[in-house]
Amino acid sequence: MNIRPGYLCQIALAAVIALSSLSNFSVGAKNGGPLKLITPDLSVQSVEFGKFPKGLSPNDVGVSRARFIPTTEAGEHGFWYGYRVVVNTNRTRILLRDTSDVKTHVERGDQGTYVKPVDGVVYKCWDIVDGFPAGKHWIQVWIENKKLPRLNYNVAH
Repeated sequence: MNIRPGYLCQIALAAVIALSSLSNFSVGAKNGGPLKLITPDLSVQSVEFGKFPKGLSPNDVGVSRARFIPTTEAGEHGFWYGYRVVVNTNRTRILLRDTSDVKTHVERGDQGTYVKPVDGVVYKCWDIVDGFPAGKHWIQVWIENKKLPRLNYNVAH
């Protein structure tokens, strides 16, 4: 079988491009390095929106046992919704802040809260109830006052 040089590389590249287009709810580093270097001892590897089955959220079972399911669709009953930030740090606490187009779960102008990363992960979640407006929404997350990429999601009731 004669395969011209570079042909397999082209096929592999096409597969990687196709697969990467399937994930629009997660923002991670494109080159294998950190998504955002906050300080020399703190970097963000990824930030993503998702859902937690009720009973398995960080509010219910703690961060180390939480079950996070990445998604951009919200509003299904039986779930908490929120985000996950994966960090690389030895710090025992980091400053986490977020704002949203909907004031229901966060107050604009909030100065943030110090949280403890567990196994390199920080979560925040809330309940999307029937009164939560349907449609497209966003949430903006900061770590140590450094803005991360905005997370977009859709609420359907």
